[in-house]
Amino acid sequence: MDRLEALKKITKEINSSMGLAHILDMTLENAIKITNAERGFIMLEGINGVLDIMTARNIDQCGDKELSISMSIVHNVYKTGISVITHNAMEDKRFESPSIEYFGLRSIIAVPLFENDKKIMGVIYVDNRFKNGVFDKEDLNFMNIYASEISMAINREKIQDEKNRLNSILERTVSSQIAEKIKKDGDEINFRGEKKEAAIMFTDIREENTPAEILLNVLNKYFEVMTDIILKRSGCLMKFLGDGFMAAFGIPLMTENYREKAILAAFDMLNSLNILNEFFQKEYGIILKIGIGIHSGAMTAGIIGSRIRHEYTVIGDIPNTASRLEGLTKEYKTNLIVSEKVLSKTNLEYLFKPIGNVSIRGKKEKIRVFKPKEEL
Repeated sequence: MDRLEALKKITKEINSSMGLAHILDMTLENAIKITNAERGFIMLEGINGVLDIMTARNIDQCGDKELSISMSIVHNVYKTGISVITHNAMEDKRFESPSIEYFGLRSIIAVPLFENDKKIMGVIYVDNRFKNGVFDKEDLNFMNIYASEISMAINREKIQDEKNRLNSILERTVSSQIAEKIKKDGDEINFRGEKKEAAIMFTDIREENTPAEILLNVLNKYFEVMTDIILKRSGCLMKFLGDGFMAAFGIPLMTENYREKAILAAFDMLNSLNILNEFFQKEYGIILKIGIGIHSGAMTAGIIGSRIRHEYTVIGDIPNTASRLEGLTKEYKTNLIVSEKVLSKTNLEYLFKPIGNVSIRGKKEKIRVFKPKEEL
């Protein structure tokens, strides 16, 4: 089978295969076979721009992590985006490296893998330590075309992985209606991090002295009701924090009157807590009290975490202040505190009375805050 026929067959296999690991393993094996290479590997950019070996064949390790290859050639290709072919690396003046002589490297082809027109995401490398001149220009041309096919397959799998990861996060954090809208119009949202205007709610259970043997039952019932309220008010459940949680309104999608929805969600939660407490008192002999703080403004929102664990979250002064306001509910003997930035842009001011200008830990300026006229 000539290279063109091999390339057609490989391309078909790539397009019909499932999973990044399978694609990388299969393409490397085919590259070694078609070029008559002895060894090979594929490296992709990892955290902080470090190249990680994703798959390898016949590559031994010397010591803890040192590979029996010349990383100077690999890094040259990764840095410049220019493919390399050498018929005898030990005599090639372009690559004067002790490791080449030490490992007895001879015939080498290394080709960049591109994420887009400018960004390089990795390198595919094949070599033969025992023979000079194993590879020719046709091998290099083949590897360049092959690398393009591999790059497209990797990018496609990355996009699919990103969609799967996003769908997993959406299922946990927003209502089904918002999730469907994001899946449909998601291109307008930068989940890698962008500035957003939103209202942030922090809530926590107060004076909770529930015995450990019934605590999980109580919390599960409590969270089930409260998170349902957040989702029905078009909120985004950000994270659980012990016996409390953080929620956001106005992200990932901007929703109309998101500040008002945050406040109405808080009132819904307090009313529902009264009903829950009737059950908790009858069933367990306890009554729960909660504190809620709400603040709004600009913040950075995006997905944060690792491949193993990740979440959609927000960072900045706004969520920190919302958390501080929740903490002040104890001091001002109320179950809800909202900032003027939230309340002044709603039609709900008639439901509140001013507490005044209060100091917030970590902020130089005081902020004006309010609590409900009637405690629920």
